[in-house]
Amino acid sequence: MRGSRQNDEGPSAPAGAVVQSDGTPPQSSTSRAFDLVYTSGGGRDCDKEHIECFRRCWNTQPPYPITRGDKGHDKYCARTCREAYMECLKDIEAQPLAFSDMVKAKDWLKRHEKEVLVGSIVLVAGAAFMVSTVGAGVLVLVPLAAL
Repeated sequence: MRGSRQNDEGPSAPAGAVVQSDGTPPQSSTSRAFDLVYTSGGGRDCDKEHIECFRRCWNTQPPYPITRGDKGHDKYCARTCREAYMECLKDIEAQPLAFSDMVKAKDWLKRHEKEVLVGSIVLVAGAAFMVSTVGAGVLVLVPLAAL
């Protein structure tokens, strides 16, 4: 699900915009039904936030007894910003997956059954479902209205 992050190659969509499964923004001539839609945590760029965090930390006085600019300061900033980076990644991954129809959702679940967490929220054609299990490792999508 880290596919929500985009690189500098190819077209990119504005923050929070809907993108197709290949990471490109939808074209005006195509339909609004896409294979898989990733959403990001409000357009957050965790890598950029991590770099800014380290720069900000490095340019400020660390807590006592750490001396500014030494190896301990570097370790302090790395630890502090790593924690913020991991929280950012969790926020992005907490966003729901969305599919245009149940067949695509089912196919995706079959391909990613070892990665998906029970309790994850999946949107299918605008309806919310929760990933659940009925035993023997079989994953099912349960409508949230049924819970």
